[in-house]
Amino acid sequence: MESQIMDLKPYLPQLSLGERDRRWVAARERMAGKAIDCLVVWGNTLSQGLGMTNVRYLTQIGSWHGGIALFPQHGEVTLFSAPRHMSVPYNGYAAAQDWVQDLRPYSIKSIIEEIKARGFERGRIGVVSYGNVVAGNNLTYHDYLALQAGLPNATFTDESEMIEELRRVKSAEEISLLEMSGAIARKVVDTMIATAAPGVRENELYAAMIRTQLIEGAEPNIFILMSSGPIEGSETMRRRLIHGNDQPLCPTRRKLERGDIVICEFHVSYAGYLSAVEFTVVVGEPPKELRELHAVAVECLNAAVEKFRPGATVREIATAMRAPVINRGLDYLELGFHNHGLSSADFPTIVYKPGWGPMAFDDMADFAVEENMIFGTNIDIHNPRWKTDVGVMLGDTIHVTSSGGRRLVGIPLDLPVN
Repeated sequence: MESQIMDLKPYLPQLSLGERDRRWVAARERMAGKAIDCLVVWGNTLSQGLGMTNVRYLTQIGSWHGGIALFPQHGEVTLFSAPRHMSVPYNGYAAAQDWVQDLRPYSIKSIIEEIKARGFERGRIGVVSYGNVVAGNNLTYHDYLALQAGLPNATFTDESEMIEELRRVKSAEEISLLEMSGAIARKVVDTMIATAAPGVRENELYAAMIRTQLIEGAEPNIFILMSSGPIEGSETMRRRLIHGNDQPLCPTRRKLERGDIVICEFHVSYAGYLSAVEFTVVVGEPPKELRELHAVAVECLNAAVEKFRPGATVREIATAMRAPVINRGLDYLELGFHNHGLSSADFPTIVYKPGWGPMAFDDMADFAVEENMIFGTNIDIHNPRWKTDVGVMLGDTIHVTSSGGRRLVGIPLDLPVN
C-alpha cells in the first residue's frame, strides 16, 4: 500500500497552482527570449530568510537552510534544499506546498549531475542570485567556481534581474497575503503601545511584539530595530534615538522610565510577504518639540499616500515626502520608500540623501511606479536646532492604486503617550 505523508498545507498559508503557473509562464517566456535552457536559482541563509527570495518566488519554499532551484525551460522543477538529516524520511516541504514535488538534499555536486542528466551540459544556463538594493549579489565566488568547473562547456549568463523584475508588481494573491501581513503588523503596533511603560524592560517589550507576530500566524521573522532612552539628558550625554539599533545591540535589559522615547522599525512576514512599519512611542508627557516633529512625520506619510499613483516617478514621490522636512529646515537619516514583498529593500528604493550610496536617488529617480506595487516607507527625522540625537520614526506599507496609496498596516497617526 502506498504511504502518505502528513499534510501540513491546511495549517500554512498557500498560494494557488494558478499563481504558480502565472509565474512559471512569465519566467519561461523571458527565458525563451534569451534562448536560456535552464535557470539555476541560488538561495542562501542571508538576513532573516531574504536570501531565499527568488527561490521562494518560483517554488513557494523559503527554507532558512538555503537551497538552489533548477528551473528548466521545459520539464519538472527540482529544488535542492536542506541538509540530508532534514530530508528523512522525507523533506518537510513536501508536506507544506504543492508547487514542487522533486525535493532533494543540497549539494553542488548533485546540482551539476542533474544539469548533465537534463542534457544542459553544453547549454545556456542563467544564474539567478539573490540580491537587493542593500545586499547586492550574494552568489559566492566559491559556488560559482564550482559550477563552472563542473560544467566547463556550458555558457553562463547573469539573469538575477529577470526574477526580481517579475516580483515588482504584485498579483491579487500576493496582495491578499500582504494585507494579512499588514493586519498582523497593526496588532504588533498595538502591542508596542500597550506594553511600553515605566518599569518594563526593553527585551520584554521586544518579546511581546514577537509573541504577537507568532500567535497571529506570522513566520518567526526576528527583525525589530529598536532604541529607547531619555528624551532629556545632560549636555554631555550622547544618545542614539534617531533610528533603532539592530541585533544584538537590541533588545537590552534596560528598564523604560518616564520621560523615555521608544523608536523602532520592524517587518512582519506572512507566507514570506513582508509588511514594513516604523513607529514611535513616548513614556510620559513629550516636549512640544517632539510633538511638532511627529506632526511633520505624519505630513510626510500623508504626502506619500497621495503621490503613490501609477506613473508617478521616484523623484516626484520622494520630493513630495521630503518637502515638509526640508521646508522647515529639519534633517533626516532616512526619508523615502523601498519596494516590498518577499524582500526588503527591492528596486526601486530611495531612502537616503543624495550621495549616501545605493539607496539614494542615483539611478532610480526617473523610474515610474506601477499599479499594485507595494512600498514600505521610512520617515526618520529630527530637528538639529533642538536635538541631533533624538527624533521620531514613522512608516507604513503602501499599496499603489489608481486613486492613490492605500495603507496596509494603518498605523495610528497620533503620537502614543503612555
